[in-house]
Amino acid sequence: LDLAQRDQFEGRLYVRATELNLSRLQQWLAMLGPVTWRGQIGACRGVDIGDCTWALPEIDHGKLAGEFWMHISDAAITQITAAFRLDDLVATRLHNGRVPVARSRLNLLEGKLRWRAKPENEQGWSLIFDELLLDDGQQRWPTQQVWIEQAGTTFRASADYLRLTSLRTWLAVSPVPEAIQRLLADASPSGLVRHLYLMIEKGRVTHGYMRLEDMRFRGSGFLPSIGLGGHDGGLSADIYKYPTGWIVHLDEQDLTLDFHDEFRAPIHLTRLKGVIYWLEGEDIRFFSPKLELHTADLESQSQFDLLIPVDAPPVIRLETQFGQIASRRVPDYLP
Repeated sequence: LDLAQRDQFEGRLYVRATELNLSRLQQWLAMLGPVTWRGQIGACRGVDIGDCTWALPEIDHGKLAGEFWMHISDAAITQITAAFRLDDLVATRLHNGRVPVARSRLNLLEGKLRWRAKPENEQGWSLIFDELLLDDGQQRWPTQQVWIEQAGTTFRASADYLRLTSLRTWLAVSPVPEAIQRLLADASPSGLVRHLYLMIEKGRVTHGYMRLEDMRFRGSGFLPSIGLGGHDGGLSADIYKYPTGWIVHLDEQDLTLDFHDEFRAPIHLTRLKGVIYWLEGEDIRFFSPKLELHTADLESQSQFDLLIPVDAPPVIRLETQFGQIASRRVPDYLP
C-alpha cells in the first residue's frame, strides 16, 4: 500500500463508544489544531481568539455510547452509519470565549444515523436520523425521522415533529446570526411544528411546508402577540412556501390576539378561517380573498390587500361585511 496514492487508501473503520465524555473529547480535539481551530470546534473558553459567535457551543457535560461504522475511499470518509445514545447533554454559548450568554440541556437523544457523501460532481452530503428519540427535559418527543441534505448551493431538510421551545433554546447556543438570536429572544415562540419540509437555494427558502399547532409568540409593531399573558388560544395553521411567497391556510376556533394596548383588551376569536397570501419582493404585500372572523360579539367576512412599500407608508384596501353584532360591545373592538 502506497499512502501517497489516494486511490489506494480505502477501507472500513469500526468504533465503539461507552460512556464517552463529550466535554473531554471536545477539549482533546481542540488540541489537535491551531488556536483558530479551537474557536471553530467550540473549545474557546479563555483563549484570546476574538469573537466566538460562530463557534460550536462549549460542551459542559454529556456522555455518548454507540457503534459507528465508517467507509473510507480515496483517503476520505464517504459514509458513516451508527446506532447511538447521548445522555445528559449540557452546552453553553460563550461571547468572546469568556462570558456565557446561553445554556441548553438535553436529557436524551437516541437513534440511528446514516451519513453519506455525494459524488464529487454533486458536492454535497445527506444525513438521515432514523428511529430518533429525544427527551428535552420537559417532554419526550415522538419517535421520528429527520432528513438533511446539501447538494451544491441547495439545502433540504425535513422533520416530523419539533417543539419550538426546545428548538429556540438550542438555537440560542448555536452559531446562528445575532439578528436571529435577538428575534427568537424577543418573540419567544412556543408550540409545535409537524411535517416540516424546507428547501433553501443560495441562502433563500424557495419551497416548503409546515403544520403549526398551538403556536404562541410575542409580536411587535402591527404584528399582534398570540396566546401570551395567561390568555388561552394559540395559532394553528398550514403554511406553504413557493418561490415568490408564502400561503397560510387558517382554520382556527380558539385564538387570542393582543395588539399591545391598541385595544381595550386582548381579542378572543372563536372562529378564524381563510387563506392569507404573502408576496415577497422589494415591497411586501399581504392579501386575502376571503377571511372569516368571529368573536362572541360579532361575525365578519373580509377581503383585504395590504401593501408595505420600502419608502412609503403602508396602503390597505379592506372590505368587510358584519353580522350578528352585539352593539353594546362594539367599543371594545375599536382602537
